[in-house]
Amino acid sequence: MSRNDRLAIAFLVLVLCAALTLELYWFTYRDELVLRAETEWMAKLFRIYGDADRGIYDQVTPMAVGQEAINIFITQIFNLWLVAAIIARKRYRYILQLGLGSYVVYSVILYYASAHLTGYPDMRYRSLWTFGLLYGANLPWLLGYGALAWGAVCGLVRGLRGEPDRG
Repeated sequence: MSRNDRLAIAFLVLVLCAALTLELYWFTYRDELVLRAETEWMAKLFRIYGDADRGIYDQVTPMAVGQEAINIFITQIFNLWLVAAIIARKRYRYILQLGLGSYVVYSVILYYASAHLTGYPDMRYRSLWTFGLLYGANLPWLLGYGALAWGAVCGLVRGLRGEPDRG
């Protein structure tokens, strides 16, 4: 297995762990976060991030609920499928990887763009800290899935050229 494949699997496992812990916690207790933040460390993390996006903390939006539901209950199935396809060295993995990578990159860019184009209405106050939170906390998904999409493009191009699959 190539170094890139091992990195891809490590990233996907990390994302899966985040979805099944922190994000599932948010999804389960999204309406109780303000109360839970007094005693529970996970809720405290959302209180911190809430300065950058109140739609995730004390003014939870239907859009956030929908996005997280898709991320937790659908995207993670595709992540697991992709991990299995990489391990089994299936050629279709590049199509799956490109679709998954492109979809998540698009969703992060849409999140950034909608906040920016509407003047950051869910940001409690504007500062370097809150902009850093908003953009920085989501950057690993943008970069990680962007790398997956790029790796898929490279793998597909190699396949079209008739070159052996290097992973």
